[in-house]
Amino acid sequence: GVHDILFSRGGNPQNQGNIDFRHMIEPKLDAYFSTSGRKIKKKLRDELIAEIESFNGRFLELDKEGGWWMEITNQDVLHEKINAAFYHQKKRVDARRNFQEIGSDTNKFLDGNKRQKLGRDGTFWCG
Repeated sequence: GVHDILFSRGGNPQNQGNIDFRHMIEPKLDAYFSTSGRKIKKKLRDELIAEIESFNGRFLELDKEGGWWMEITNQDVLHEKINAAFYHQKKRVDARRNFQEIGSDTNKFLDGNKRQKLGRDGTFWCG
């Protein structure tokens, strides 16, 4: 369904369920990473599971042999995958914050109207 979360190597970033899932994880990142308590982290993962299930979403993983999607029924496996999703989302958010803070180091502005990009040979070209 549209609210299904697809876990596979390389991810499925354009799947609507995965997009929604990342948006659900993001507000919980600070709470998740500010504690070392396993019970608190499990509670946060349980909240995500309940929220997805309330939309009739499922957690699916790609069967490597058959090539079809199978529902993850083992709660330990599901919690491991959601834990990994927290770490992946934290990397995305940190990268976005770093980019916003430092900007692109390949773009140089000579004046307010012209934007030039540094080429591989170290010379500028207009873009």
